[in-house]
Formats: sequence, C-alpha cells, structure tokens
Amino acid sequence: MAEGYIVRLSLRNFMTFDDVTFLPSNRLNLVIGPNGSGKSSLSCAMVLGLAGKTKILGRAPEVGQFVKRGKQKAEIEIELYKKNNNNITVRRTMTIDNKTSWHLNDKPASQKEIEDLMKSLQIQVDNLCQFLPQDRVHDFAKMNKQELLDNTQKSVGSPKLYQMFNELKNNMKLDGNHEKDVQKIKDQILRSEDQVEK
Repeated sequence: MAEGYIVRLSLRNFMTFDDVTFLPSNRLNLVIGPNGSGKSSLSCAMVLGLAGKTKILGRAPEVGQFVKRGKQKAEIEIELYKKNNNNITVRRTMTIDNKTSWHLNDKPASQKEIEDLMKSLQIQVDNLCQFLPQDRVHDFAKMNKQELLDNTQKSVGSPKLYQMFNELKNNMKLDGNHEKDVQKIKDQILRSEDQVEK
C-alpha cells in the first residue's frame, strides 16, 4: 500500500454533515447519492483537511463558509496510512470567522508543517491531474500539452523525476543556444575566408 492514502475521514459540522466518519479502502472508492447528499462535501473536506486552499475548490472563498449553517466551528480529521503502524492524523478546525487551527497526531501544528507533510507524501490537492473537483473541470480542459505533461509528472513521479526533466529541458535549450553560436562562428569564418580570397 502507498503511504498517504486516506484510512479515515471524520467530519463534524462540516457543510451538510453533523458528525460522520468514512473508512475508505485503499483501492477505488465510489460515492453515490442524490444531489445535496454530501458528495461534494467529502471532496471539499479532503482538500481543506490536506492543507489545500479554498480557491482549489472554486466554491467559497473563505473557510468559514464551509462550517455547517447554525454552528460556530467545523472539524475535519483525516488519518493517513504510514508504514509500520505509524499512521498520521491531521485535524483542521475552522470557525465561522475564518480562523483555522491545525493538529498533527493530536499536537498543535502550523499550516506549513502540514503542507510539508503533504509534500513528503506526494499529496497534491492543487494538481488537477491528481485531484479534479467538479467545479474545476473547465480549468483542466484548458491545459495545454506541456501543462498536462508537467502536472502528470508531478502527480505520479517522484519530485526528483520532475527536477531531472526540467534540467534536461534546460540543457536542451543551452544545447540549442550553443548550436546557434557555433553556426554564427562558422558564418563568420566563411565571410572572413571570402574576404581573404578577395
């Protein structure tokens, strides 16, 4: 099993949910239900609970808007798989006045710590090739071939792979520039030889 898959997702006073816990499998999970039953709420919870920004969702600009109507605060708790029974629990508490607090394994944490953890687990909720919310499908469709390749590499490969790919691209540009310089020198030599002959 890959590290970082969601073992448990618990929500309290979040969007349509009062208090619910989901236990997804490490394979394909389908969420089916009528409109308004909370399918999108699950997606929003995953993004916001994994240190994603509200703009990724394209729904509400402030975290306070994800708190269930009539409540003061909401909580998202996500347990992520880690080898050797070292699962990680991330908890985000959001208030209606847009304040957020984070806990990592029940200890207070900063947003930066959570973001660094997500990076180390290759969780990229802002990468449309890894997570595609329904309100962002049009953004995915607008991506050109280069953007699709870049985001796919970031999504499925190690960070080193993407870094090596960029180094290769830069080296190819340099190589192209060197070829132009060589051609300029060759042209200069031909002109000089032509002048000498004259």
